[in-house]
Amino acid sequence: MGGVSKRSQKGNHRAARHERQRRRYADQICKDLSDAKVTDALRNHQPLDLDKPGLGQNYCVECDRYFITRPTLETHMVSKKHRRKVKELQDTPYTQHEADLAAGMGNPTTSTV
Repeated sequence: MGGVSKRSQKGNHRAARHERQRRRYADQICKDLSDAKVTDALRNHQPLDLDKPGLGQNYCVECDRYFITRPTLETHMVSKKHRRKVKELQDTPYTQHEADLAAGMGNPTTSTV
């Protein structure tokens, strides 16, 4: 009949869900990409960090991921996941005013842009 029985599940799976690494939102990444100094600092001038993969030296700004080696990062740069993320980031993120209008709050005739 398939599926996993209750007996074979050991441990608290709900806690593991909360410990997952959180990724940054698209609007935060777009803000970093819009400033050339910040982007250059994130890509090339990261301080050594023993807790991050590759000591924090191989970072993909668009995907918010660290990689162990430079060749792994270069392989990632040509991957389909990376290209999809770059394409997603080319769209301008929604503003708070647009979010309020979508939620039915605010007057659509007034513009706060």
